[in-house]
Amino acid sequence: MALLRTVLQGVELDYPADRDRAAAPRTLRRAVLLLTAVAVGLVVALGVVQHRRDAASDDLERSALQARVEAQTDRLAALQADVTAAQQRIAQTERRTLAQSVSGGVLADRAARLAAAAGLSPVAGPGVALVVDDAEPDPVSGRIPDGGRVLDQDLQLVTNALWEAGAEAIAINGHRLTATSAIRSAGDAILVHLRPLLPPYTVQAIGDPAHLQEGFEQSDGGAQLRSLGKEYGLRWHLDAAERLELPAGEQAP
Repeated sequence: MALLRTVLQGVELDYPADRDRAAAPRTLRRAVLLLTAVAVGLVVALGVVQHRRDAASDDLERSALQARVEAQTDRLAALQADVTAAQQRIAQTERRTLAQSVSGGVLADRAARLAAAAGLSPVAGPGVALVVDDAEPDPVSGRIPDGGRVLDQDLQLVTNALWEAGAEAIAINGHRLTATSAIRSAGDAILVHLRPLLPPYTVQAIGDPAHLQEGFEQSDGGAQLRSLGKEYGLRWHLDAAERLELPAGEQAP
């Protein structure tokens, strides 16, 4: 009301008697329009200020969250390094102990086979490499079409299919799978051993290449990928490899 009175005071409403009285309503309307314009301007200005404050707050929250994620990732890497060092010390002790025993050679070979099967030691040999990728993004918006992203359940299905086809060891993007491995999702990211992976996803499997290819093509995993490729544009290809080298599995700290 104070603002209205100020605006009205600046507008001449006291007309001489010989002036057309009809001008007063027009002047009042102009005053109301002026007041409305001022009010709208204030609302817009306040909205802009509030938007900037919200954006700044979102940026601070995002930065804080990113810092926490990076800190936890560094901590996980440090713990994993400790676990790896401990595993190496245990392996060295086992080798020394077996070498001193009467049947050390036989036991050492058996321990090596068991370690490879459990994912506790690196392995190498022929196999196949399955590469799975999201659908091509829209050329205009740059977005992946609905249903065109590779999901954690897709990778679960294809790795299970490779195990069933006779794979002796499997790794996804260089992360070896073991009996305790989990393939999960966190938002749009796929996690293996709590490590986020980026597409394309390369699934390497050691075993007889011909058997692995044939078994996968006939499996539910192969059928699923073919269906996803036709319906949503997911891209994938399976190739034989003369030699693959897979690292030891990452053990939970």
